[in-house]
Formats: sequence, C-alpha cells, structure tokens
Amino acid sequence: MLNEQALGFEDNPYPNQEIIVISRRKELKLLPNARLWPEITIEKINQLREGEGKDIWLVGGGEIIQPFIELNVIDRLVVSICPTLLGRGLPLFLPNTVESRLKFLSSQTFDSGLVMLTYDYLR
Repeated sequence: MLNEQALGFEDNPYPNQEIIVISRRKELKLLPNARLWPEITIEKINQLREGEGKDIWLVGGGEIIQPFIELNVIDRLVVSICPTLLGRGLPLFLPNTVESRLKFLSSQTFDSGLVMLTYDYLR
C-alpha cells in the first residue's frame, strides 16, 4: 500500500506486486498494477491477508500506518533512515498513536548511507 507521494516515482519500484494507493482523490494517474482505495477498513485488510501472499507491505508515513496500528494488524516494522535532509518529511506515527512496544531484530546499512532498522511489533 502506498501513499500518493509514491506515484511520483519515475520507475515503478514494485513491478511484480499488487499496489493499492490510499487516497481520497479520485483522479490520480495510477501505475498499471495499482488500484485506488479511498479508505482503509478491517474488511479490506482481511481480504488482502486472505489472498495470495498474505503479507501487506506499507510504504508511507503515519496516515497510512495509523489505521493498521488501530486495527492491531502490524507484525513487523522496518524503518529506513535516509541521510538526506528533507526539511519536512512524513511523520512515522501520528499524535495519540496507540501505545505499543518494538523489539529490535536487526539493522542493515547500505553504501548510500541508508540504515534499515527492523523490529517486531509487540501489542
């Protein structure tokens, strides 16, 4: 699942994946393997989890993640830290996020300076 910002990528970063874009805007230029959802519901999430692959990979900030936190359906959290100062970015968690704990699993660094942290999401 992606937020609208991901639609601006030059190349499709997920060519072999079903893509669901979360947006209330109806007139978006979608990638060929994408569909639009105006909202996230537990019924839609369950439908995805019962389908082929069963895993859902979220890309975005707090607005995308928040409903999944509230519905208690996150198992693992991977946080990528980019060494680029954006000035403004997407908050990972929104204010008043349901409290949870993270159990550190691993870290990985890349030549670009990117650091990826992986946590189990404990409820």
